[in-house]
Amino acid sequence: MQKNYYQQLLIFHTIVKTRNISAAARQLELSVAAVSKSLQTLEQHLGVPLIQRTTRKLTLTEAGEKLVQQTTLAVKQIEHSLTDIQSWANPPAGLVRITLPQLAFYLVLQPHYAEFCQQYPQIQLELSIDNATVDIVEQHFDFGIRFGHSIEDGMIAHQLTTPMQEGLFVSKQYALQYGIPQTPTELSQHQLIGHRFITHNRLNPLTLNLDGFEKQFEVKQQLILNDTEMVVDAVLQGFGIGRIFDLRYQQLGLKDQFIPVLQPYWRQFPALYLYYFPRQQQLKRAKAVIDFLLAKRTIT
Repeated sequence: MQKNYYQQLLIFHTIVKTRNISAAARQLELSVAAVSKSLQTLEQHLGVPLIQRTTRKLTLTEAGEKLVQQTTLAVKQIEHSLTDIQSWANPPAGLVRITLPQLAFYLVLQPHYAEFCQQYPQIQLELSIDNATVDIVEQHFDFGIRFGHSIEDGMIAHQLTTPMQEGLFVSKQYALQYGIPQTPTELSQHQLIGHRFITHNRLNPLTLNLDGFEKQFEVKQQLILNDTEMVVDAVLQGFGIGRIFDLRYQQLGLKDQFIPVLQPYWRQFPALYLYYFPRQQQLKRAKAVIDFLLAKRTIT
């Protein structure tokens, strides 16, 4: 077999796809003369013309049509194999920037990112913890993780968790000393561990679900925190009723230490999603992180 057949076939298929020798040359980063010479050599080897050339267009001959039909799959398979070998020989490398809220870090990234860094030592992760909605394109993030309702249109999104609830919990110590509210109206007799949003310096009101509608309640707050993980510690110390997402509560294994409060009224939240602008997954390093996290999902 002539040793240049594959290169000649590749050039021939590129000419067929672009329908123009000059366009094929640009795509292959070759000179027009080199592309024309390759086609001419292939035709000489085969002994038949493959393309009819006119000043206006290129048209496949019957032999050219037959060659396209019989070699397209083989060329694609070879290209795929070469790409696989190249990926194996040249592992993904570089910086991947991710924006996500604190909850997403603990639920999605913290359990796995050490394993990822061991598996992909050439990839550098930059994690930006931000509970506010971020424009990932404008701020040059490779992808983000957010609640489903806050993802803008035009993004590709993959569900990472189940929907969740914002639970209310007290410590056993608090329950023994002050009791447990049985209805939302009894909250006036208790202390709530307050939470202030860092991003816009606003208190996070206590919101409960009453018959499918959300209603806010004012509750005494002796302690106000701007870190949801500090709320866990404050509940443990008996400061009052704390708000903790049920998935985080389960992850921390707090069943023996905390008592759920007013569970039928817990506020509903959508699932967390990984999302990115369509072209971002074309970056090998970003795709490696995305595929790794999607493989770690426990949902189906």
